[in-house]
Order: sequence, then structure tokens, then C-alpha cells
Amino acid sequence: AYQIDGYGKGLSGSGLDAQKMEINVVDSASSYSFTYNKGNHYTLKVDGVPLEGDLTLYQGSSSRPFKYTIEIVPEDGYKVERIKLSTNPNYLPVNNLTIEIENVKSDVTLTVDTILTEGIRVTFENYGGKVFIDGQELLRSEISVGRGENIKFSVEENIGYKFDKVFIDGEEASVGEDGQYSITNILKNVRVVVEFVHTTYSVQVQSGVGGMYSAQSGDIDRGDRRTFTVSPSSGYVLDYVTVNGKQVSVSNNQFTVDDASEDLVIVISFKKQQKGFLSGDSIVLDYFIIFIILLVLFGVSKFAVYLIRKKMPLK
Repeated sequence: AYQIDGYGKGLSGSGLDAQKMEINVVDSASSYSFTYNKGNHYTLKVDGVPLEGDLTLYQGSSSRPFKYTIEIVPEDGYKVERIKLSTNPNYLPVNNLTIEIENVKSDVTLTVDTILTEGIRVTFENYGGKVFIDGQELLRSEISVGRGENIKFSVEENIGYKFDKVFIDGEEASVGEDGQYSITNILKNVRVVVEFVHTTYSVQVQSGVGGMYSAQSGDIDRGDRRTFTVSPSSGYVLDYVTVNGKQVSVSNNQFTVDDASEDLVIVISFKKQQKGFLSGDSIVLDYFIIFIILLVLFGVSKFAVYLIRKKMPLK
């Protein structure tokens, strides 16, 4: 009984990949089984084609023996520790993961032992923000984890940036109820991309008659702060300051806008200073003068009462 060899020249797996091919007819009686320890964190390629099932090896003829090239591909996070072929009494070197088998005369068993490397890599790309793992800021772009481990992380915006999305191995991730993102049962290297968008807001200042202001010009970065200094003109005082319609407090002729999160419309209003009828300056100074006068009059009256009582004879 004869059959067509599926690994002849011009054949790749079950499909043809060449216009010209060579078909070798072999005696099915000279075929042998090839087995290996599946599920040990590696896969095989035979003549460049991933092996998904069992493999039958053929001996061929003495003049044209069949030759098979088998490549060992360890999974991410693993490396090959030992390689053993049943046709060889010694272990094969692990610095060469390609094995050539030819002129087969018996069944062949391949045993590959793998071990964990130092860890599986999880890389982060997060320009424009910070990443926190277990509450600690990630200060490098890559961490190492053990196979099957889980990690959780949160993100925080830098000034001038707005958080957009998180992608884990190219797929958009959803945040959990605890405000963190999760990667579970890590079995291979993982790439995390955290996207932030550079964001600025316009600053529009409306200043009325009676004074000036000074501050850094131009747009403001998201999350940034800006301090304004107001300078009333002679005969004017500051009346009020509003930011997006809300009045803000002013101390020592300065006010600050913190944590910008929208376009800003700032209104600075001055008013004429009220003149005092006594001092010719402010009305506040007038009140102070009146207070001093009243205090003096009170003291004089008390002293006069004292003198009168002292001169009056007792009855």
C-alpha cells in the first residue's frame, strides 16, 4: 500500500503553495508516530507550519530519506530548560530550538521541559498622565509579573491633559466600580496604552474703568492655576471680581483661579472711592476721626464729673 506524502516539496500543511511541486510516493508501512508532551507551555512548528495535532513521520528511501525540521516555540514568560528525543540518549542543547529529524526508523517521542523566566512583562504607555498600582505611582514603563497573576491600576491626569481611554493589548478597557482597571490571569506579555488629550482653556478678562490687572497672558492648561493682581487707579477701589459668574474673594489685591476645567470669563469691577467730609479722603477715615472725637469728649466729660464731685462738700 502506498500514499502521497503530505510534506513533499511544494506542500505546506494541507494547502499547495507552489506552482511546481514534487510528489513523493511512500510505503505506508514505513511510517512512524511522532509524539510530544503537549500542554507544557510550548508549541511546535514542522517545516515552518504550526503543528496542531499528531504527526506521522516517513522513512523514505536510502537515496532520498525524508527530512523534518521541527522548531520549538516557548510561550511568553517561559524558556526551554531541557530537550530530549527518544532517538538520542543525551539531552539536546537548549541554545538551539530547531531539531532536524531524518531517515526515521522508529517511533519518535519529543520531551520538552520549560520553566518560568523572571516574569511576564506588562508595559505602560501613559504620556500625559500617571499610573498607580496598589496606590504607588509607577515610575517606570515596564513591570514584571508572575504567570497567572492579577494587577489593578488607576490613572491620573497631568496638568494640561485630560484622560481619554485605556487600551489593553489593543482593546478598550472599562473601569471597575472601584475606579481601577484590572488585568487578570496574565499568561503573556501585555501592553497597556493610557491615552490623554492635551487640553487648554481660553481666558477672557473684562475689566471696567478705574483700574488695571496683571497676570500671565494666553490660554490656561487644564488643572493649572493662575494668579491675578488688580491695581485700582487713584480715586477708585475694587468693587468685586467674578469668575464664570461666581464672586471670588480678593486678598491684598490678588485672587487665584485653581484647577482650571473650563473656559474662563473673569469680570473685574472698580468703583469710585467715597470722599470723606472731614478728612477729604475716604469715608472710613471720617468714621475713625469721629470715633476719636467721641472718645476724647467722653474722657473729658468723665474728668469734669470727677472734678465737680471733688469740689462739692459732703452734707
